[in-house]
Amino acid sequence: MSWQALMLISVVTYSFSVLFQRILLKEDTSDPKAFSVLFTTITGLFIGVFGFATADMHLPALGSILPNFLLMIILYTMGNFMFLSSQ
Repeated sequence: MSWQALMLISVVTYSFSVLFQRILLKEDTSDPKAFSVLFTTITGLFIGVFGFATADMHLPALGSILPNFLLMIILYTMGNFMFLSSQ
């Protein structure tokens, strides 16, 4: 897949995620911390499924990718958490 297609997918999904966050968190009763954990988990699962569907990610090779994959989820969670707690 070309980098232009990946960039387009990234821009569209990021825009969707920001709109999704704003819609779901506009109520005063919503909990941004719980949403951050749930949203990041779902995002990590989507990225994992996309990686398995489009790349040669086999289970034996997953051991070398797993630390980076988990670090991505943790860093994204922290960024999302900081973004939601600053509003």
